[in-house]
Amino acid sequence: MKELQTNPKTTAAGKLFWLSYFTLLVWSILLLVVNNQVDMDLWGVMSFGALLDQNPGHFPFFDPFAYTAHGAPWIYHEWGSGVVFYQFFKYGGSAALFWLKFLLVEVMLVLSCHLYLLGGLRKRSQPINSIGEAIYAACLPLTLYLLFPNVSSTLRCQLFSFVGFALSLFILKRHSQGRLKYAIWLLPLLMLLWTNLHGGFILGLGLIGLYLLYHWFSGHRHESESLAVVLVLSLLSTMINPYGLRFWETMLSAWTLPREHISEWGNVMTMLLPFSGILYTALLLFSLLLGIAKWRRMKAFFPLTFLLMLFTGGYGWLHYKLSPLFLIAFLSHGLDTLPEDLATIQSWLPATMSKGVQLLRKVFSVLTVWGLSFLLVLGVLLNVIFYEDSLAVRVPSLTASQSGTQAPGITYPLGIARFILQHNIRGNLWVPFTWGEFLYWVLYPQCKVSIDGRYETLYSAENFNAYHRFYHPPYPIGEAERYHTQFIVAEASTPALLDKLRRTARWHEIYRDPQASLFSREPGPLTVDLEAHQAVTLDNVRGDLSRFKILNMP
Repeated sequence: MKELQTNPKTTAAGKLFWLSYFTLLVWSILLLVVNNQVDMDLWGVMSFGALLDQNPGHFPFFDPFAYTAHGAPWIYHEWGSGVVFYQFFKYGGSAALFWLKFLLVEVMLVLSCHLYLLGGLRKRSQPINSIGEAIYAACLPLTLYLLFPNVSSTLRCQLFSFVGFALSLFILKRHSQGRLKYAIWLLPLLMLLWTNLHGGFILGLGLIGLYLLYHWFSGHRHESESLAVVLVLSLLSTMINPYGLRFWETMLSAWTLPREHISEWGNVMTMLLPFSGILYTALLLFSLLLGIAKWRRMKAFFPLTFLLMLFTGGYGWLHYKLSPLFLIAFLSHGLDTLPEDLATIQSWLPATMSKGVQLLRKVFSVLTVWGLSFLLVLGVLLNVIFYEDSLAVRVPSLTASQSGTQAPGITYPLGIARFILQHNIRGNLWVPFTWGEFLYWVLYPQCKVSIDGRYETLYSAENFNAYHRFYHPPYPIGEAERYHTQFIVAEASTPALLDKLRRTARWHEIYRDPQASLFSREPGPLTVDLEAHQAVTLDNVRGDLSRFKILNMP
């Protein structure tokens, strides 16, 4: 960006760019504040971090939390994220987790925006030549980010994969432009860290492979030879993990698992609002068209941009959870030579349609700024009206209709957890899938759970099928009774299951609130709690972290 300081023609545009970029930074803080709730997996990964912290020298290769799989081998591909999250939370509380999330998201956006400004492959950095281009460059990343807010809700392990993906693209593209020639030798180290943080490291290997093919087919012998060595070293670095080759076996199984029952693994048309799903599809098709135009214009044999858009956009379309990968690729490679690519597309169109494309290019920056401003104002208003403790991770306990305020996403059984702690209840809890990790974070070691979100790395198909049958019609209670189950948690949203449990003589309802009920094998008085528990922060439910001490390691 040195040209912005030295070229007098771009001084005004350069100043406006940095002003807009600073504004983007402030606004994105506000947007991240608005939606800052606990994801169900955060409890589990922090519990792993607590185990490792409280049991130094004893890596938890076996599961201590689930009685249906107690002592089973536990290959946890997010173990490094658990260590990082727990240490941040231990010393800084949920506010520290919020700022960690913010840092990761901003790094992802900054890297993507910077690659957009640097232009296409084999091309030097170009100065910003107009005020309109400066505003466009500063506002575009956040605007697209708002369209795919999957990473904005809470701190999640997959953020490390998004940052690793963006950083890998940055290094590979700068290397292809003749800059940062030796930075590619950092990729094996990046892969080593990425492997032990999240299972998305496979994406990094794929990126290196794509760039290797691009340089090989383009006749760049030196670059292709270097990348071939880097790819081999990166692959070997993934073997440096606590589990050895078993880790790769688990990863291949996890990447091919359907996950039909987990909503966020659904496609964008079913997970997003109809307008957003259609918009994502339109952007995907537009990015593929830009990729074809770039390929034709550069007269390259290997269509790198097209394949990158096809892979990330297609995978993000099939699995909404991974849609930010498309955002990163679209910013850094789909839009980096937008004027030239649009000019190529215009040359394919009739004169009337060509004028329409030209008009769209002129008004797009204005629409971007106005649309961004509207969404930001809306986000700030929502924050002021609905939320307190914005810089702390919130734990919603009731749905919007029950609490009277907006509480999107997963809610947690705070009432049941409080009742169990107050009455010192000990035993095995049969629980809904989304509550397992929360309950063992709060209740371990006095209670163990039947199942939780780690099912792909821990539970057998028999375990999962038993859970699935139990919580779906005709609600066979015997599935829970096959195991040494002492307590059952049933949601209020399943009245047929509640009615069936209340009618059987084998189970006794001992606690009820507007969200869920707790049933016991042993009879006891029924406690009815009609208080509407409002959302609390993560700090209020952490308890004594030293209780994660494992006395009897398998």
